[in-house]
Amino acid sequence: MKTLLLFQGKLTINNFVDRLSMFRFFDKKLLMSFLFFLFFIGEPFRGLSQIYQYSDNNLGTPFSVNPNVTGGNLTRGLGLSNTSLTCTGLTDGFGAKGWHSGTAATISTANTDGKYVSIMISPKTGYKLNITGFDANFRSPSSGSGGPTFVRFAYLVNGTGFTENGTSITPGTSISCGNGGLKGTWTLPSAIETINSVELRIFGFNASVATAEMYLKTININGTVICDPAITVSIAPTTPAICVNDAVTLTSSISGASVPSLTHAWS
Repeated sequence: MKTLLLFQGKLTINNFVDRLSMFRFFDKKLLMSFLFFLFFIGEPFRGLSQIYQYSDNNLGTPFSVNPNVTGGNLTRGLGLSNTSLTCTGLTDGFGAKGWHSGTAATISTANTDGKYVSIMISPKTGYKLNITGFDANFRSPSSGSGGPTFVRFAYLVNGTGFTENGTSITPGTSISCGNGGLKGTWTLPSAIETINSVELRIFGFNASVATAEMYLKTININGTVICDPAITVSIAPTTPAICVNDAVTLTSSISGASVPSLTHAWS
């Protein structure tokens, strides 16, 4: 008597289908279609650890944005300019001058005066943001420009509810245009979960001269993008009986959205 080892070794979609197709009641093409239907339903709702990534580009163009999110370029507030910046290479970072000369305690004044760099992101229809924090690398030259000595983050949801991190971050002080600066991180005490737009603002303080420069080298908006509403996919039975001449029915059950369930029988 011989024993058939149906699922021995590494199991992939292809060898799973190949082995089931050994039985005459399984149609390989139909089975593959069924499995990829389930993959197609679930795949768009997988999140990424960074929702938005910016890296070095002097035009403020993002490096990557989650496909289920709309994310714009970095922009300067009305109180900042890019006129006659010292570093203008494509990978020198997003520079600005005219940063706030006061302390971080006057962040409301800096906000009113438009002395910040901002990023706006919005989830696409059917998704919501789950933001866990922000991080960025800053370079504020210590020689010549009199750049900011402290930096802070703040965010707005749907254009309201200005919230700042409350702790100042020290930027890097290298005068080299290619220097990566120092990293500052703001891990949120509780995630921002919203279907609305979120704007990140970055402020520099204690600039000693009106032409003070600071460069943003990297920025990450961390978290995931999740479906709204959530969709649950299940397959029944999870371990169907496989006997020669038996009929097998696998049913996908999808809840949480107007997506049709799928049933297919092999015999």
